[in-house]
Amino acid sequence: MRAVALGFFDGIHRGHQAVIQGALDCAEMGLRPAVFTYRIANNIPERKSSFMWINSEDDRIRMMECLGVQDVIQPTFEEFCDMTPEAFVEDFLIRRMRAKVIVCGEDFRFGKKAAGNVEMLKALCAPYGVEVRLVAPVVLDGDRISSTRIRGYVTKGNMSLAWRMLGRPYSLRFPVVSG
Repeated sequence: MRAVALGFFDGIHRGHQAVIQGALDCAEMGLRPAVFTYRIANNIPERKSSFMWINSEDDRIRMMECLGVQDVIQPTFEEFCDMTPEAFVEDFLIRRMRAKVIVCGEDFRFGKKAAGNVEMLKALCAPYGVEVRLVAPVVLDGDRISSTRIRGYVTKGNMSLAWRMLGRPYSLRFPVVSG
């Protein structure tokens, strides 16, 4: 059985870390800490239309593992984007992930066209005996930490604010090539 943190986790910023920590805290209950996230192969979700990576997919998995996550489930968005909220809960969370506790942010959306919200998630998980734990937004200087804000600070060159929201220095990893 697992405690599953749900989200895209594109920046592994301090808000994402709080959600992941919620799953890690369940290890004392004998649950394996896991993350359900996804890769973007072709279709960018509508809610992420201005998307650009904060960290590479490899880096975000490496960071999750450094935090203590034991399992990272990362299908492509296309593998589940057309699922109803009910099918997502039953197929991915209950059957595939064997979730006993679900941890997510208060603004988590799921299912086709983001039709499901946290209240629906709670209602769908209850018959399976799965607990849903919500994590309040992490705030810095009175504003909610978000990947969108971090991308804006990086774009504008305000690395000190990006650093504070990420909880670490912003960095890029690329192969070194000659020439």
